[in-house]
Amino acid sequence: MSNFWNLIFYKASSNLMAESKKTYLSFLWWFFEPMLLMVIYYLVFGLILSVETEDFVSYLLIGLVVWQWLFRTVTNSANSITDAGSIIGKVSINKVFFPAVTVLTDAAKSLFVFLVLFLYLFIVGYEITSAYWVLPLLFASELLLVIAISLWAALIVPFLPDVKILINSVLMAMMFASGIFYSTDLIPPSIENYFYLNPMAYLIQCYRDVLLEGNVPDLVYLSKMTFVFIILILGALAFAKRFNNSYFKVVLR
Repeated sequence: MSNFWNLIFYKASSNLMAESKKTYLSFLWWFFEPMLLMVIYYLVFGLILSVETEDFVSYLLIGLVVWQWLFRTVTNSANSITDAGSIIGKVSINKVFFPAVTVLTDAAKSLFVFLVLFLYLFIVGYEITSAYWVLPLLFASELLLVIAISLWAALIVPFLPDVKILINSVLMAMMFASGIFYSTDLIPPSIENYFYLNPMAYLIQCYRDVLLEGNVPDLVYLSKMTFVFIILILGALAFAKRFNNSYFKVVLR
């Protein structure tokens, strides 16, 4: 088992190094990509649609950074097993390996972007508060959510390729239902509980509470959500173990 995880770490680090050497700006693209998206969304929602939220740039940037971690990893993981057909045909390996490498690779990129986000918030005047101790809990919770969705996406797509299209549609709906581009104060109290059933909506709000307001979010609700993520991961691992030998025929058909 230790060799399995060592191989995942080695492959992920190799992917990061190889990717950084493909462009002149190297690692800086991990920062510029979300920044370009932020500029586009700011022009649309901040200027054209005139969304009235205090310090909208920081508000938007936090939402996008948190969201892009999930979106990038899930979309990259969905085809990770299918794209590894040549390897699967030659080597017997637990198929969880392929999405796990993607998750680790994108987690490293996202950590870099988060560090840049913290630097930006410090520069524009936000101070480090006592609520910052919650950030590792938020990182861990989101990582578990990312792992859960990425595993299920990667494990199901080889059997049902059309699910990839459904995943993209669900992620798009999830993005607009997560309060990234608008203040959650606009959510009617009557549906607020339903709104926060979307785990990304709650996680994004938690990050904003800590980074912008210096407040500690509801950790009881966060722990309940995290428990659900763990159950989903365990279910995905059980599914992978049950059908591990079936991927050879499915991927190479």
